Amino acid sequence: MSSTGIRSIFITATNQGLGLEMVKQLSQLENAPKYIFATYRNVETAQELLHFAENTQSVYPLQFDVSDFENYDKIVDVVSSIAGNDGLNLLINNAGILGSTKDTRDGMLKVFEVNSVAPVLLTRAFLPLLRKGFESGTGDAFTCTRAAVLNVTSIVGFITYCTQKNLDTLSVEIASSNSYMMSKAALNMASRLLSLNLKEDKIMVVAIHPGWAQTDRKSVV
Repeated sequence: MSSTGIRSIFITATNQGLGLEMVKQLSQLENAPKYIFATYRNVETAQELLHFAENTQSVYPLQFDVSDFENYDKIVDVVSSIAGNDGLNLLINNAGILGSTKDTRDGMLKVFEVNSVAPVLLTRAFLPLLRKGFESGTGDAFTCTRAAVLNVTSIVGFITYCTQKNLDTLSVEIASSNSYMMSKAALNMASRLLSLNLKEDKIMVVAIHPGWAQTDRKSVV
């Protein structure tokens, strides 16, 4: 299998779906990362991840909720205590929620909190470790082997995509959740601004659309 040259990765929401598959694929690479920090919220829904981690030396499962902002410093300290001078090469902001089709005030705020605000604040919290990862890394600047942030977004966050024709092809859950689409648009802008803000640190920031996926949010794009 291919090699990444990345030593340390932190991925949010790896208890199932895309996040869990990332952990599995990355840990099976020929030159797998030394540290794969895989977060989950609930033990009950993370059994597959926890079982996989028991048999995979490079995977470090960490219970963590991206909306628990007061604990950001604690999770950074945990990662720092394990990765040490290697720091962090790659932060993958994968956590996201669909929200309710009713788009209530509280519901919309929660979707934005998880999908748009958390990636920005978590990136800021990990900035010292990303800088350390850059200094100890190898290869060119603005690459994952030095320091990078990857935000998992969606094509529905692109304003030009949201025509009636395209929306008609989406699942009812997504097409009816204005807050989900709006939050992904905000994440796209946040990714752009972070890339500019962290340019002097030579930290790459990108937003990726993984395509159609069958997850706990049903048919998600």
